[in-house]
Formats: sequence, C-alpha cells, structure tokens
Amino acid sequence: MQISPDLVQWDVVTKKAAAGTLEHDLYEIRADDEWADNECTWFNDSFIHYCQVGDAVDFLVPKLKGVLKDNCERSLALILNETCNMPRELGDALNNEYFVSSISPEQISSLIVVFENVDMNELLSEYQRIIPDDLQSDIGEPKENFIGYIEQWINLLKEARAKNMGLFVHVG
Repeated sequence: MQISPDLVQWDVVTKKAAAGTLEHDLYEIRADDEWADNECTWFNDSFIHYCQVGDAVDFLVPKLKGVLKDNCERSLALILNETCNMPRELGDALNNEYFVSSISPEQISSLIVVFENVDMNELLSEYQRIIPDDLQSDIGEPKENFIGYIEQWINLLKEARAKNMGLFVHVG
C-alpha cells in the first residue's frame, strides 16, 4: 500500500465538499486540473514505512521532555502516528478509509511554525536513546529513514504553503 498526498485549492474543495462532489472529483483528478496538484515533492510513499515511523513517534513523544516534547506533540504527533490519525478538517466529506487527512492552508501554516521549532538533532539523539533496537532496525538508518522521513512531510507542508494550497492524504 501507498500513502500519497495531493495539494489542493482549499476554496475549490470546500465548495466541492458542500456540493457533495468532492470525493468523486478526487478519484478523478487529472494532471491538467488546476485545483489539484498530485505532482508534489514526495520520495517515499510506503505506507509500511509511514506506520513504522508513526509507531516510533507514538513510542517516543510521550517520553520526551520540555520544549521538544511540546513541539513534537503539536506537530509531529499530529501528522505521523501508527494509527494514521491525522487532521480531517473536512470531516465526513471524504471516505475516511481512503482519504486519511484534509488540512487547510491555515492549519498547514500553523504546523510549519511548530515544526520549525523542533530541534531535529535533539530529536535524532532522543530517538537513538529511547527507541528500542528492534524498532530502530525496522526503520533502518535513523538520519535518513526517521529524520529524513519527517523532513519529507515538513517539505510537503512548506510546498503547500508556498502554493497557498491545502493538503489531502490518501492510502491505497
């Protein structure tokens, strides 16, 4: 299975949601649709890897302390978690088994502000200290496969912000 993002024009998708056509239109996205961009920067679409990193985040964040814990709870834990429980700002407008997240441009900007305050070197150090060896082994090289994966999400959010777009994430 894959986890895939689409950047979307939020004003358009909220209108489509109100009209009841959003889910159908998302299934039918074409490369020339101006309201959606499924060619965003993205290098790892493995849902298994997402779940492994999410499992590590679920294990790690409660054990962190101070500012790092606070920032990770308000950013990292909202996007990466073993249950794929991500923000769903459009609620029931989408099939929640396939579309796992809908995030507005405003929420994206808020998440980026918090993510920018996460000290990735400190997070990596705590990851290596706290995460059990078997889970670290599942994820692989920590700088590339843990921090790099988190940075992939941060870069995706930054791309959405730069384009003033929202974000949909789906699994399939």
